[in-house]
Amino acid sequence: MNTYTLSLPNGRISQQIRDVLGLDAAHTHGLWIVSATARNFAIGTLRQRGFPTMTTAQNGVLQHDGKDVELLRAAGFLDEPMALVMPLTGFVCPVAVVERGGEARRVGVLSWEGIGGPTFTPEEANHG
Repeated sequence: MNTYTLSLPNGRISQQIRDVLGLDAAHTHGLWIVSATARNFAIGTLRQRGFPTMTTAQNGVLQHDGKDVELLRAAGFLDEPMALVMPLTGFVCPVAVVERGGEARRVGVLSWEGIGGPTFTPEEANHG
């Protein structure tokens, strides 16, 4: 699976996502990580999760890799088409899976604090 993200200003988040992540109304955008076999399938995944007007002609879906992707993949995420979202900034970031229809559920916390590098701590009851 390839991983993609949304460039600003495309990565808006809904109130329901803010509530799940524990964010206030000032957080209007998030870091989206989408797994798909190709960019056009990533766009389809996003359409199903709250971006119904997104087209393949838009340049806002970008290839994305990094330590966050490595940690989430190691935790069992991103092996199938899915969309994850977290705050754009912060050292301790709650992470949510966004289901078809746009409903989110929190699945853990990605932390960039501490010695030894970043970590992902899943919320076992929400993993799946």
